Amino acid sequence: MPLGSCSAKDPFVAAVTAPTTINRTISPEKTSFLAGKCKVDIVLIKLPTEWSVLSLILFCDPLEPPITIAIIPRNNHDSLPSRGVWGGNMHSVIIGSGWHIPLFCTEVSTLLRINVDNFQGASTRFLQLQTPANLLESLSSAATVDDIYSPGTFNYFSGENPVDEIRVTFENWLAEAHIENLGQSIAVRAIRIGGKRKGWSSANLAGVLGGVLSKKSWIIDLDNPEVEIGLAINTNNSQIAWGVKQLSQAPRQGWSKRTPTQRPFFKPVSMDPRHAILMANLVKGEGEIIDPMTGTGGFLVEASFSGISAVGIDVAEEMVAGAKLNIQWAKENGATGKVEVIQGDSTKLSSFLPQNNFTGVVFDPPYGRNSQGTESLSILFAKILSASREVVDVDSKLACLLPCTPSDPNQVHGRTWDEVEVDFISTGWEVLGKWVLPVHASLGRLLVLAKTKDLE
Repeated sequence: MPLGSCSAKDPFVAAVTAPTTINRTISPEKTSFLAGKCKVDIVLIKLPTEWSVLSLILFCDPLEPPITIAIIPRNNHDSLPSRGVWGGNMHSVIIGSGWHIPLFCTEVSTLLRINVDNFQGASTRFLQLQTPANLLESLSSAATVDDIYSPGTFNYFSGENPVDEIRVTFENWLAEAHIENLGQSIAVRAIRIGGKRKGWSSANLAGVLGGVLSKKSWIIDLDNPEVEIGLAINTNNSQIAWGVKQLSQAPRQGWSKRTPTQRPFFKPVSMDPRHAILMANLVKGEGEIIDPMTGTGGFLVEASFSGISAVGIDVAEEMVAGAKLNIQWAKENGATGKVEVIQGDSTKLSSFLPQNNFTGVVFDPPYGRNSQGTESLSILFAKILSASREVVDVDSKLACLLPCTPSDPNQVHGRTWDEVEVDFISTGWEVLGKWVLPVHASLGRLLVLAKTKDLE
């Protein structure tokens, strides 16, 4: 019986744990690598539709601790090329984009299904955590992540010339993380966060790390290295992170080609791609996501690009037709998620949608299209919350954007936050958090995240 199998398009990943953990992408047919003091030989056989493990041989010292082999398929993310990882100290550092640090922690917590609030760096752009098995797959489309260093670490350095301290710390980390030279080529890729600072040049510090690697006989190749060491230098708070780079580009790469103005059907009310992806990541579960006020289909477009199944509803025939054009455009440009748009009354969802099929709700109320006065809008909002609660399954989540004033987020489109929260509670939702997303000096969006609660 084969130890594992995956589609012919996907490589295997072997995770070997002794006291040492090594993740290594396996080439088809045969590969060998070292796991601590053990040599591992794996032979794969190509079947008509998959690769299977034909044999796995370990050459170990009997006095060494027992080791465990796990063969798992790695999902193939075209937008997220990954690199091999070697390491024993399997901590990872997630580099945030800096757009919204509190939401960075919230999104990572949600996608990894762990609470990162107490982890090192939870209030900064560097988040260090024990490496979960689903790290790369889970963060493949994160809206707030720039890179992943795994294994990785970050430290605080003081003074105007921390070169010697950095050199010693990096050498020690290479040993602790068991970053072994197996004949691969390597390069250091540095980024700077913050302004220029004396003694903190990203080029010079990359040279320091490169010098350490060169002395350890690594082959330095700046053009096409097999391994990349990421180096992130935050001059604002004296943090420096490094580790094996896992992403060749940030998940947000490509968003600029998907802005609302690039789509065939555009209206000023179209949802920003970053907001759409973030909201999808905060609410997605086992079932589909529903957007009860889909408008031009901006959320559906981004859901499809992220491989998420979703349904959009709008009462206006023009919007439904335009959203369908945008969905077709997304599919022609590589989107794979199953999405559809339906014309209907979003205040009566249960009359035409199946119940319990949905585990997430996302919407951005188009206040410009429904400007009938504050009272009418508040009534409409409460009805949408109630209708959405009727069709979602238990343990579902909802994310919505509400207009607010950045200087006073308790004022939400002419109402107090307490009044708005009553709408959530009375319709079966419990608010988990709220964050202000600035648009410009006098206008912002309040992102509200809620979960279902028992209906009385």
